[in-house]
Amino acid sequence: MILLPETVNLSIEQVIVNDAVTVILRSGEFTAACPCCGQGSKRVHSRYRRKPSDLPVSGRPVRLILEIRRFFCDNAWCLRKTFAEQTPSLVRPHAQRTVRLQVTLQQLGLALGGEAGAQLGNRMGLQASPDSLLRLVRQAEQARQEPAKIIGIDDWAYKRRLRYGTLICDLERNTPIDVLPDRSVHTVCTWLEQHPEVEIICRDRWSEYATAAQKGAPQAIQVADRWHLLHNLVEELTHLLARHRSQVRQQTVSGLQNTPPAVSAPVAQRQDQYTQIQALHQLGLAPAHIARRVGLSERTVYRWLARQAAPHGRHHARGASVIDPYKAYLLKRWQEGCRKGSLLCQELKAQGYRGSERAVYRYLSFLQETHLCAEQATTTAPEWETFSAKQAVWLLIRQPEELDERQWQALLFLCQVSPEIEKAYQLAQGFCSMLRQRQGEEHLEGWLQEARQTALPELQHFAAGIQRDKAAVQAGLSLPYSTGPVEGHINRLKLIKRSMYGRAQFDLLRQRVLQAS
Repeated sequence: MILLPETVNLSIEQVIVNDAVTVILRSGEFTAACPCCGQGSKRVHSRYRRKPSDLPVSGRPVRLILEIRRFFCDNAWCLRKTFAEQTPSLVRPHAQRTVRLQVTLQQLGLALGGEAGAQLGNRMGLQASPDSLLRLVRQAEQARQEPAKIIGIDDWAYKRRLRYGTLICDLERNTPIDVLPDRSVHTVCTWLEQHPEVEIICRDRWSEYATAAQKGAPQAIQVADRWHLLHNLVEELTHLLARHRSQVRQQTVSGLQNTPPAVSAPVAQRQDQYTQIQALHQLGLAPAHIARRVGLSERTVYRWLARQAAPHGRHHARGASVIDPYKAYLLKRWQEGCRKGSLLCQELKAQGYRGSERAVYRYLSFLQETHLCAEQATTTAPEWETFSAKQAVWLLIRQPEELDERQWQALLFLCQVSPEIEKAYQLAQGFCSMLRQRQGEEHLEGWLQEARQTALPELQHFAAGIQRDKAAVQAGLSLPYSTGPVEGHINRLKLIKRSMYGRAQFDLLRQRVLQAS
């Protein structure tokens, strides 16, 4: 019978179709077993009706009316005198929904959460409130998992820089296996002690996870993630290039040019930029011309000259502006030749823009200034004066065959400017080759000795960090495992957390991450 599960012996007495579908059912059994002692009984005590909701049919809600009989228990030693017959495969005791409707709503809540799940369910004829869906999500039972031998572990943020949790994934099956409420050594260590089957732990370079893995799973091999190793190397090389910025900028080797564009850099680079600004200002150049020569904005030049010093702190990111969603359209119209602010304001308001006209004119002024700077920079400012450590560092990291002619000339220029940069390039290429070809066991020790013997403090610092975590780094440079799958599941976790509109408490978040994977 297509309307009922095959495991229940029920007969349909009547079907009533109006705005809703009502199905009257009655049991086809003559006896029932006592749930307490298991003895069968034929003596009927009384009858009553249950009215659970079922899955909709053609968009119409379905209500079942079950004729339930209550029997006498003939076992004199049984604690129960009467009992009601049950149909657990159709509807559980005291439930207001059938099992299949409850499972469907539970899956809807796991996939979409409370509010979104309730809205979609109502459109499909599945009537349930957001609170009901979240209650069903909390009641979901986690499926039995196979023991995980190779795991990846990484942290995720409840609130960035304030509170973090931990996600653990099975790297063989690419599935999350647990979510921990924090990233403390005690919590992670306790979890590892409860899972002695773990043989390999892939992690980032954070010392807390290294300590937890050492205490909780001393039998496991720790693997340092390769992306984090490369990231640490890039940071040290960036500091090295920033330290040599003034030497690179002042070098005037004929026929060679430095090409990377200007962005912010560490303290040494900013200090050299300020020295360059002061020198050009003393020559009588206007701030607009100085900005084009140094590679900074005119506003930054004004601020540094007024302060009489370069800033030492980190810049904070600019907040979102009301004009941001419309910048692409304004740039397109600008490139088409439309420069009239009033006309562009009318076009934006027709698209739903609610900001001020002043913001539009301000952005148009920025486009005009950028256009003039781009035209004049090619003729007034030598390209090597806008050297940027953050951009130049990738010349040292990338494979030589990936560089075009312009990038290759820039790399040769950097190596000729400073023997330290040339040595750093050789060491960086050796480490990257070892990383790409998984040759950690053969070449890591020799590379560390060479890095320690150099006079480069940045690479000495990088080598010292590797030495402290040498076993995990060597495994990371030799084995194929990484935390990449964990990062993917963390992105999914963030999406789930943000979709629950502040109701993503830890228990709900954990259920949705583990059950909906």
